[in-house]
Amino acid sequence: MNKMKTPRHIEIGGISFCGSTVFNLILGSLPNVTAVGESHWLVDSINDSNEKSIQESSNEEYEEQFMHCCYCASPTLLGSGLLCEYYNRELRVELEKTPYRKWHEKIAAQLKTNIIVTSDKKPKIIKRLDSELNNDTVVLFKHPLNASNSYKKRELSDKQFRESYLETYDDFLHYYENSDKLIFLQWEDFLERPEKYLEFMCDKLDLIYDENALTPGWEILKEFHYMSNKARSFLRMDPKYKEIYNTPEHKEFLEEKNNKLLKNTYYELQEMKLKIKEVENESQ
Repeated sequence: MNKMKTPRHIEIGGISFCGSTVFNLILGSLPNVTAVGESHWLVDSINDSNEKSIQESSNEEYEEQFMHCCYCASPTLLGSGLLCEYYNRELRVELEKTPYRKWHEKIAAQLKTNIIVTSDKKPKIIKRLDSELNNDTVVLFKHPLNASNSYKKRELSDKQFRESYLETYDDFLHYYENSDKLIFLQWEDFLERPEKYLEFMCDKLDLIYDENALTPGWEILKEFHYMSNKARSFLRMDPKYKEIYNTPEHKEFLEEKNNKLLKNTYYELQEMKLKIKEVENESQ
């Protein structure tokens, strides 16, 4: 009798607006891989003041205080993530009852897959869900100026950006010890040459490369049941969209007096990223 393999877990780390949702969906479009999204929302309330668990909540509270599958909540489909057959209330209560024991294995079993990709991003959240860090992790990062602009577009403060950037990437660089591969990838580089970087990532992560994961329009959500409040906005993304980071403005930003810590952290990330570039050069 064949036993189901122990599922693989690939984690995507980084700060908010680093490209994690898009990258999760791209990896999930590869053969035999399933994109999950921000899996912590399966039990965490979207309302910070809500102290009730899913099990304790009324039906109305469950609907309003917790995130639901964005695929099933699509107005063109069922119209309510509550009806998702995969991320149902029974599974979510079970995940709550035995907090984070075999978290990713339980999700993979529910989705009937052997490889799941999550984008829980922050090291503290990732470690909470898997204290042993049994995963491959891809850490996405941007140039600090581009990351800062992403926060400003969402009307978030400069203080929020700085604290998140420094704390998150310092943790990944110095205190994060996962069991398998740890890869640092600059998001601007991926957008510049997505085919080459995806092919490289597939080789690095032992995944089957499929160029269809990067088809124009990036319509890659249609087969997924996905935990995110942003994923539907990526149903159509211009594949020509790029962010540059080698302009005089970007260099001047790093040299500003109050950006010394950002500069140091970014340069450390650049050093880690060079390992990827070296492999690329060898293959050319």
